[in-house]
Amino acid sequence: MRHNIRTTGLIFECLAILTGFAIVTKAQSRNVKKEAEKFHQRLKTSAFAKIYSNASVRLRRKISEKDFLEKLRNDMSRLGKIKTIANTGFPAPNPVTALAKGFKNEAVVFLITGTKSSIYEVLIWDMTGKQPKLAIYNTDFSAGPVSRVN
Repeated sequence: MRHNIRTTGLIFECLAILTGFAIVTKAQSRNVKKEAEKFHQRLKTSAFAKIYSNASVRLRRKISEKDFLEKLRNDMSRLGKIKTIANTGFPAPNPVTALAKGFKNEAVVFLITGTKSSIYEVLIWDMTGKQPKLAIYNTDFSAGPVSRVN
């Protein structure tokens, strides 16, 4: 019986590595929450270069600092001043999570409401090191413009 449990565990670990699925502990999830809070604080204060410099090597290999900073500036310009940030609890959409295969990760989806618009934001964190590092940043403005009441 022991042999079967070990074999099953080994098969599960191999599948986790191949698919990018891995179990994230509660402590790691708390670290993701803290890193997401830092990310949003930096977003609010336009500390975009700090966000990029603290991102994972995976992100920095895929996009130049110039292009990343431009995306953040454009997103913030469309969003306006941030009013609220809420973790939706939604799973990340498949097209975004497909980009995160092959490494241990955790995805978090936020709804950010600004003075001009609202966005859904997907942050995928690389969990392979001691601390979570931003690996994928994706936004979707389908949440729509902010309605104004006069």
